[in-house]
Amino acid sequence: MMAEVHRRKNETIEDLIKRFNKKVSKEGIMSDYKRHEYHTGKKNKKGGKK
Repeated sequence: MMAEVHRRKNETIEDLIKRFNKKVSKEGIMSDYKRHEYHTGKKNKKGGKK
């Protein structure tokens, strides 16, 4: 999963960042990342937030 935006002609960096953030939000990338941020598998049950 990778959000990708290309800079349009005469587009400011601020507008590009807004478009990128909107696309990331729409695709649910950050919510998915936060859900899996502290996931540990069966092999590694030590450490991490619980």
